[in-house]
Amino acid sequence: MRRLGAVTLVLVGGAMALGACGVAPDGSDSPGAPIVRGEEAPSAAEEEAAEEPAGFPEVPPVVLTLADGEVPLRPWTFCLEGGCADGMRPEDPYDVGSPGSVEFSFERAGWEFEATFTDDRDADCPRAVTTEAEATSPTTFRLEPAGPAGAWTVDLFGRKDGEGDVVVSFDWTTPVDGTMPDAATGVAAVLADHDGALDSYGVEVSVRDLAFTPAETVATMTVTSAVGEAVVIDLAALGDGCIGAGALYLTASPDEGRRATLIGDGPFTYRVDLVLDGVPYVGVGTWPDGVVPELEPFVPLTWTPELPVYRG
Repeated sequence: MRRLGAVTLVLVGGAMALGACGVAPDGSDSPGAPIVRGEEAPSAAEEEAAEEPAGFPEVPPVVLTLADGEVPLRPWTFCLEGGCADGMRPEDPYDVGSPGSVEFSFERAGWEFEATFTDDRDADCPRAVTTEAEATSPTTFRLEPAGPAGAWTVDLFGRKDGEGDVVVSFDWTTPVDGTMPDAATGVAAVLADHDGALDSYGVEVSVRDLAFTPAETVATMTVTSAVGEAVVIDLAALGDGCIGAGALYLTASPDEGRRATLIGDGPFTYRVDLVLDGVPYVGVGTWPDGVVPELEPFVPLTWTPELPVYRG
């Protein structure tokens, strides 16, 4: 089952982007497209009228409660019992206007929702701010603005352990400034438990909510075992372009990560030496002790000094 933490991080790191979490009913790698947007986004009416192929789970909508009535949004990406499908954000998301907050519901009880607000006016390097929705009952929620007042596209991510996840989107022109990030944060992945064996699927370091997008970034990852043996891995940015204002996504190959499987037993310490426009920062975490379940195998990093954080 896909984890929400990893799905949320996709807005900072492309390689973690909404990857398929299952197989199609026919056993193929492709999950099909029951309600997935392709290159041509259907209208809201066409979307509501679309029929899901046999064999896929019934996917409940996220229902927005607005001043003019209820608006059901069908998930464009989901992973539920019985199947998964990964799509693209609608080209023209539903526009909720400019309410002070957005109320919504989801028929399955006990789910959690968080929202990433993206300023798509800067198409080359958009700023994104993530916040949690407040549960007002087991099935209803309230979302307050995030970031500076203005036009945002909101990606709403819902999940519940053991049940799955859903993603819907809408446009919102927030009338007031909202929640700002408490801190610029980062996570790292090097090692993973592969059916009881120590392995690596690649080295990844993701940072978000920086106050600026650095012009120059230099980074290394040092992995140290419990017996004191260590490997140093050079990190490189994914691609040449900006993945988002104030965001970094740094990687190294699985072969580089597997060097850390040869240095002894854990727990392992991760140390990221990060230089942003000439200013050094150090991020530290531990694996597997520091793993947050919804981020596995990623571990949060604690930074010294604190990374410069976006305040609007």
